[in-house]
Amino acid sequence: MADPITTALIVASTVVTGAGQIQSGRAADKAARYEARQLERQSKREFAAGTREQAEIKRQGEMLESNVRAQMAGSGGVTDDPGSVNTIGELGRDIEYNALAAMYDAASRAQGRRQQAHARRVEGANARAASQWRALGTVLSGGAESIKSYKAN
Repeated sequence: MADPITTALIVASTVVTGAGQIQSGRAADKAARYEARQLERQSKREFAAGTREQAEIKRQGEMLESNVRAQMAGSGGVTDDPGSVNTIGELGRDIEYNALAAMYDAASRAQGRRQQAHARRVEGANARAASQWRALGTVLSGGAESIKSYKAN
């Protein structure tokens, strides 16, 4: 028959180690979920910044277009002849392109942050599941060790 103190210590050690492994997985999952929330907040900030940048590009473009019209008119030209209309049209097209490009870039960055957040959540869930499997392995191993210790004496 095994020493009861040795058997109790093996069982206690097994339980404590298993519980520690589970807690470690829970902590990793909690940290991953926190980081995911931070990434989602960054995503929203990225998108908002892109919206502001787009608005600013359009505002500056409208001012530029107005200045071009004023210079054309001020130099004795007209703003409704085909050449002027073409120039102003190209300017408007470039302004719109730049504004849309700024928004696209912001949306792409925001989407990247959301994907990172999702990946962190998956990592956290995997860490939690892995810790539970490690704990189960520890408990089974400790149980086998205590039985072996019991039979040895």
